Amino acid sequence: MKKIKVGLLVGEFFSNSLPFANGKGGYGMLARNIIAEYVPNEEIEVDAIIGINNTDELIEHWVDDTKKVLFLPTEGTSLVKRAIRKFTGFKSRKIREIVDRYDIFLSIEFQSIARHVMEYASKKQKLILWIQDPRPESDWKELDTMSIKQGGVRPDKASAELLNDLYRHKRLIAVSQGKCLVPKARDLYRFPVDFSAAYLPNPVQIPEMTEEEIKQKKNNIVALARIDSVKRPWMIGEVARKLPQYEFFFLGQCHEKRIDDIMKPYYELKNCHFLGHVENEAKAKILSESKLLINTSIHEAVPVSFLEALSYGMRIVSSRNPDNITSDFGYYTGQVNGDGWDKIDLFVAGIQKLMEDENWLSESLKARAYIQSNHTIEGCRQKLREIILNATVEQGC
Repeated sequence: MKKIKVGLLVGEFFSNSLPFANGKGGYGMLARNIIAEYVPNEEIEVDAIIGINNTDELIEHWVDDTKKVLFLPTEGTSLVKRAIRKFTGFKSRKIREIVDRYDIFLSIEFQSIARHVMEYASKKQKLILWIQDPRPESDWKELDTMSIKQGGVRPDKASAELLNDLYRHKRLIAVSQGKCLVPKARDLYRFPVDFSAAYLPNPVQIPEMTEEEIKQKKNNIVALARIDSVKRPWMIGEVARKLPQYEFFFLGQCHEKRIDDIMKPYYELKNCHFLGHVENEAKAKILSESKLLINTSIHEAVPVSFLEALSYGMRIVSSRNPDNITSDFGYYTGQVNGDGWDKIDLFVAGIQKLMEDENWLSESLKARAYIQSNHTIEGCRQKLREIILNATVEQGC
């Protein structure tokens, strides 16, 4: 039986062994640890296409001996070749032959590699667009209130035109783990008003925990995120300074020197523990012992860190409230723009309220039940396989 070949289009893949530097963010984690790990079976195989190399040959790389990662050949960078492409619409035959191998494509958001590949796709090849973090102009207006300006791809007319062409020709299948993200995607990509997306849960590895273990949690607070400017970690440092009775654990690396400089005073606080990137048993131990997740980001979609925290019976204090997750299972401070120095007391008040909540245990159990009902790996795997199979049957694969 011929397997359905899925081309996973994403700009990063969580691995130290890649021949080119391609980031290790949340999309890379989702690509490697969920899609490439759990979706393939006797009917479906998945290759991750994550970039373009600087040669005329396709580079194939294996991760964990089971996951194929592809770097497409370049179309050429000389001025002559670029001029030919621009004025003749030339497209590399070699790349077209590679793209033709796939029955369907799955894109995590719509990064540049997805746009590049879909420009080569034939009229029968469909795209499953997993809406993860669309940033329309309204989101950029919030981000721009910070004194440290944020990088990233701004609304892009060419991407919107390509996606709308796919949508008009019924070659686009949109899915998302957040209801609040659908109108953002509609705005960002300029989709028509009838645009919608099927629900696809963000999968979470749910730990086994007893009610007694949740009762035994310590008054610890976790910041589960990179120590980067968009996360505004200095706000958490100030909260910790005002609440010396609680221990704060920072699980994430700093990638910006200027943020490292800002954070230096907080490195000296006795109740702040900066542990860097933590995984597996070490991470599980901290989350299983902690009561709260604090998140001070100026921008989030539906963070996996929120879902992970809830799966451990933790509750959330945050200025972001996607799909009412924070207000349902914690304390929502309200939207906080700018650098946040004047809003520290909002987070202090939220932590104090939750720590003193007499219904702590029952609310923590509700949080775990929500994840168990909505965000299991098995539920995500079954749904995504079903979407792939149905889409390829429709196009005659």
